[in-house]
Amino acid sequence: MNPRRMKTFAAAVFLLLALCGTCHAAELCTLDSEWTQGGGTWISLALSGIMAIMLFLSIVYMSAVLLSRLDWILWVKDEFYQALISFFIIYLVSSLGVIACTATFSLAGGDPFSAARSYLNDLIWQKTLNVAMELFLLAIYASVAGAFFVPVGAPPSGFQPLAGLSAINALLNFLFLLASTLFSSLLLQEILLNLAQAVAFKIVLPMGVFFRVFPFLRTAGAAFIAIGLGAYIVWPMLYVFNGAVVASIGDVGFAYESASDWGQAGGSASVFVGPFAAFNALRSVIQMFAPMEQVQKVAILVPQAVFLPLLDLAILYAFIKSMTKVFSQNFPSPFG
Repeated sequence: MNPRRMKTFAAAVFLLLALCGTCHAAELCTLDSEWTQGGGTWISLALSGIMAIMLFLSIVYMSAVLLSRLDWILWVKDEFYQALISFFIIYLVSSLGVIACTATFSLAGGDPFSAARSYLNDLIWQKTLNVAMELFLLAIYASVAGAFFVPVGAPPSGFQPLAGLSAINALLNFLFLLASTLFSSLLLQEILLNLAQAVAFKIVLPMGVFFRVFPFLRTAGAAFIAIGLGAYIVWPMLYVFNGAVVASIGDVGFAYESASDWGQAGGSASVFVGPFAAFNALRSVIQMFAPMEQVQKVAILVPQAVFLPLLDLAILYAFIKSMTKVFSQNFPSPFG
């Protein structure tokens, strides 16, 4: 074997073992119970798959020696090296998980999934749902007030003094539909995040490590490993960063006037005189519904419920695509 290649291989092994030692030294920071080294965990499943491959390669090697098949021996040597690479990938993934968990503890005070769920639960149940319910009730009040009829003279003569509230009612209904859509989207994101925690490292990652050993399944195995890494480590970390970004911004103010200032821009409301005096009577009614404040509340939710999750998906897709190319490489064997 080439001495230079041997040195490179030894350096890579030393680095991976050092990372593995860091992983075991930081057992206090774990994503969940699946990180423990007990039986039935994702590490046990992945290692069992590799051991099965090693057994198969051993049988093929013995058969090649008995049958004097040099091509089989060369194939076994190459695939043995790929299985060894898969073995080190397991511990590299474990080290990456500990690093991500440590970063999340310092940033949010908990593991990535707990911090991500805390952020989403607050956004779903404390913000989006409250805004949607407020809009729903205000739309009912506006509809009832706008339908108020004052009879004048013989029926059906009369008028509706607050008929103009139909426009506000339409606006509130639209905002309620938008808030409800945001609520459904956020709830779906939390469900998918829980699903990723349940299957990414228990099913997807061990299958990827197992598939990667075979040449004809190497690309599929690399894709499974990348998906497991992205769904279990990168995705919840992105929600942690979303929460940190939103917390750093704080309450966002808009240039729109608040309900208490409505009708007072440029001076007192007493400027409405003569034929425009009816606007003064509507001022208190408009203040009660505060349409621009409702628009502001929904507008604040849109970046958190739409823009940031879409950005997270774009980052996750780029990560999975890049890592698939990395793990699908057929690393040259130093034994050749």
